[in-house]
Formats: sequence, structure tokens, C-alpha cells
Amino acid sequence: MRRMMSEEESKKFIEEMFANAMKLEDFEIGKPFMMSKREWLCVDKGTWCVIAIQLGPRDMTQVLVDESGERTETTKVVTITAEDCKGPPYGWGCSVIDEYDFPACSKIDE
Repeated sequence: MRRMMSEEESKKFIEEMFANAMKLEDFEIGKPFMMSKREWLCVDKGTWCVIAIQLGPRDMTQVLVDESGERTETTKVVTITAEDCKGPPYGWGCSVIDEYDFPACSKIDE
């Protein structure tokens, strides 16, 4: 049976969780970082948020409709690397990373 953390244990847990959290000034355009066990690439940085593209494998579906209206879908796995993210414009969807997401982000050792 699980027990609840004491107030002291809870404070220590939260301090440890935020100890390695990235801050806005830690993000650099063109540099990868980790968020929730996935690699991301910072492509823009504002006054309060970061714009990033998730790197790694993902499904990509192409939908074609011929002249008769028949629809054909082709799905394949593509792997996105930092070299694929030259832009703007980018060929991949971007995500907004803000202060609520920063605790889940960590630097990648170079």
C-alpha cells in the first residue's frame, strides 16, 4: 500500500524536479534539447516561449485522390534530424514550449 509523502518529502521532491529544469535563457536557436524523453530542436525563441520541432521517427501519411475520386493513403515512418530542419519555413509542425513545459526540458550534453 502506498503512503503519502510528508510535507518535507514533498518539498524535497519538487526542489529536485525543478533543480535541472531549463530556463528561457538556456534555450538556443539551432540547439537540440530533451523534453519528456524525446529530442527537440529549438527553432525560435521569444520573450516568454520557445518554438521547437520534435526530432526522431514519426509516421507520415500521404493522401492522394485520383481523377475518379478514389483515395489512396500511404504511410511510412520518417526520421527527422536537425539537418532536416533548415528554415523557416519548416516542413514539419512546430510546437510552442512555455514556462509550464520548461521543467520537463533538459540540456543535451555535447
